[in-house]
Amino acid sequence: MRNHKFFACAFAGLVALALTISLSGCDSSRLPKLGQSQTTESQDQKGGQGSKKAMLDAPTKAVTLDGDLSRVVVGVWDMDSASGSKTMTRGDYLDLTENKTGTLTWTFKDDGTLEIDNFGKQTSFKWKAKDENTISFVGADGNEHEYSYDRATHLLSLADEVTTHMRKVSDDPSDLSNLTYVKGKLNNVGVWLPGSYAIVSIDYSDPSQTDLDEKGVAAAGADSGLSYNMSIRTNGDSALFALEYVYGMQVAVENPSADGRTYPVYIQGTNGKLSDEGTISIDPENERIVILKVPQYTIKFVHTTHNPDNWSYTKYPPKAENPWDKVSDGQNGGSISRS
Repeated sequence: MRNHKFFACAFAGLVALALTISLSGCDSSRLPKLGQSQTTESQDQKGGQGSKKAMLDAPTKAVTLDGDLSRVVVGVWDMDSASGSKTMTRGDYLDLTENKTGTLTWTFKDDGTLEIDNFGKQTSFKWKAKDENTISFVGADGNEHEYSYDRATHLLSLADEVTTHMRKVSDDPSDLSNLTYVKGKLNNVGVWLPGSYAIVSIDYSDPSQTDLDEKGVAAAGADSGLSYNMSIRTNGDSALFALEYVYGMQVAVENPSADGRTYPVYIQGTNGKLSDEGTISIDPENERIVILKVPQYTIKFVHTTHNPDNWSYTKYPPKAENPWDKVSDGQNGGSISRS
């Protein structure tokens, strides 16, 4: 599991450095065998980059990314990453949002107001379009500073020793629907969901099977050196790692529930295809817990990091490959398909 205190301090320091100008975590019979993973080669990039599939973290409405910069910039921008003397991935940033139940956002308004929300600490400035790719504003230090807009990546960046890169999530400055947390509450499950998970508990539908609580899962790991884990990528390509077994999964990104807190999920059956249906949702009693429910069992998970396929914080990391890294045709996952 992550050391949350360590992460909060480390990433808070990184963000502060980037914004100095403005804000001075057995028995294989315990889990039903749903099928074996297939050996093919992936053309999908980890985290969904390069995929044409819908993305869990896509804005709920189309955003303006091209044209006059004074129009492009208006709206809400959420942190994407950081580069320079220190780096931060999008997943690292989302780890920080979960630890602090807040976000780092820049909101540009039509009247020239720039509002920066640094995990609850808010400051306001005035902005103007300096040229077709540059926005300037006067910082708390009284000096003029510049944001540069990359029309290829559509990222807005504030250069410093550590450069902060922002992604646009809404054209409407008042629309916060695409942010992971608002006022300390989980707000957008799709953005929050991708990452690597450790299993907390397993409850079986078959009463003859022995359920495992957190201690039981830990004991199984200690006995075998393996554990139960899950990875979800931004394009929905997912994997369930169960001791020595691995099963491909696909979160149906396009079909969330009305409240956005539940998604259909398809898991490899004994035929190797994504045919077994279930759901993945947020635990109503603890919004940091994810529940995978299929006819055979219900499993609870907790994030170890929002970086998919990253087992750095897992005591017993998976030894099997993610099935989506072994795709043969790049179309339907080769032998992993939903039919």
